[in-house]
Amino acid sequence: MDPFAQKLIDFDERESFGEASIPYASRYSRGIRLAGLSGVDVSEDGRVDLRGPDVYANADFEMQAAIAFGFSADAEAIQQQTPFSCQGAQCIFESWESLSVCSMCSNITDYLEINTLSNGGLYNDLKFDRSSARVEPNSTEYSLPNGLFLNNIDDDYGPSESMVYMTMSGTANSNKTVAMSDIDTLIWAQTIIKVATKPNPNSSDTWPNFEVRASECALYYCVRRYENAKYNNSRMSFTSEKLKDVERDPESWASLTSLLQASDGLSNKVLKSLAYHPHDSFISRSDLRLRSADGTRGWNVSDTAVYGISYYMQTEDYRPSTAKVLWETDDIEPIFKNVAASMSNALRRGADGEVTGDGTVLSSTTVYKVVWPWITLHCFEEIIALLILTFTILSTYRRMRQSNKFDVWKSSELAVFAKGATLGNTLGGLHTKDDLEKEAKKTEVDLFKMSKEAGLNASDTLLPNGQDTLGDES
Repeated sequence: MDPFAQKLIDFDERESFGEASIPYASRYSRGIRLAGLSGVDVSEDGRVDLRGPDVYANADFEMQAAIAFGFSADAEAIQQQTPFSCQGAQCIFESWESLSVCSMCSNITDYLEINTLSNGGLYNDLKFDRSSARVEPNSTEYSLPNGLFLNNIDDDYGPSESMVYMTMSGTANSNKTVAMSDIDTLIWAQTIIKVATKPNPNSSDTWPNFEVRASECALYYCVRRYENAKYNNSRMSFTSEKLKDVERDPESWASLTSLLQASDGLSNKVLKSLAYHPHDSFISRSDLRLRSADGTRGWNVSDTAVYGISYYMQTEDYRPSTAKVLWETDDIEPIFKNVAASMSNALRRGADGEVTGDGTVLSSTTVYKVVWPWITLHCFEEIIALLILTFTILSTYRRMRQSNKFDVWKSSELAVFAKGATLGNTLGGLHTKDDLEKEAKKTEVDLFKMSKEAGLNASDTLLPNGQDTLGDES
């Protein structure tokens, strides 16, 4: 019974549910924009003519940190920075849509033009000490339509000598890019011309005997849908994709500053540009708005945030620390994806209104449950035992009616002895407890034979001849 009894109560793990949340951004407005009291006018080329201090702007510090983290961390580490609230070890979240930053990269090597009439003076232009500047005619130069170029002195510069391996330029103006002119929510575009060979002091190769590549990557505002978000024991995971039916609202990003309208001579390029400019950013704007194709949903970025992020990218993304990251990789596309993901985290974390999506906390609870099939087995066994007991009582009762004596069917040592070979001759044939006890009292047995004068030994009367017992003397 015991092994079966252990099956009556079993343990089980069941999920209990709690509330979790994950923020998403419908509007972002963090940043700094400071414009002093200045006289303002519109120049002949349609730009703002500011008579006073330049406009200062900068990104929120958390956004600055997110951009730097995106350049230095891998995709897994950035995903773990996703903001969420989970009061447990496991959580799942519903799908959500959020204002985000997307990236796009393009191989523009085919746009490179080769000029063999360069003077190879780029290395000298980049030197701090130009006292030993050199130029040589008929040197090879690679250039792009946006003006970026790379040159060295032919048959002289190389890995073992002075040589420029990479040049890059960045812009927040889509018209100054090579392949990103159709992006109307551009934050920053980086164009790179790069020698495919790493520096090797032992190399005897010289310019221009190297493979040269060009690429361009952009960061821009977009809306992404996030799905399959799960948190499991300190690890966050999800998938996301850009919503393709979202576009810039043409009525957004309008000038709110009097005397700085299209009717005042302000150029259409200035009115549409999201780039920070020390004078043009004096214009106060309505929010930059991204809307769904049917116009029922929208996501906004304030002018302070747009100007601030653009300013930070313009003043930081040309520095050698960033160039080093782009130089050391053979594929810059993952780097810009990481930066976009990190900036998206900052947008959701710093969004206005603390809007959150729903989630569920999953936690396991131990429960006890009754296993009914095993109870059925126990009931069956009890019924069988009851039937056997009833049958035994009835059989005994019938024999009692016939012989007027009760059989011994209860627990009795004498009844057991009566069935053995040793006492069968003495107690055998007796069926009642009274008869067994009466006969047992008349039987005298010496358990141990201490001397020859002692009474009869059990072996003398109860055991077959020749069988030894513990009482026999050797």
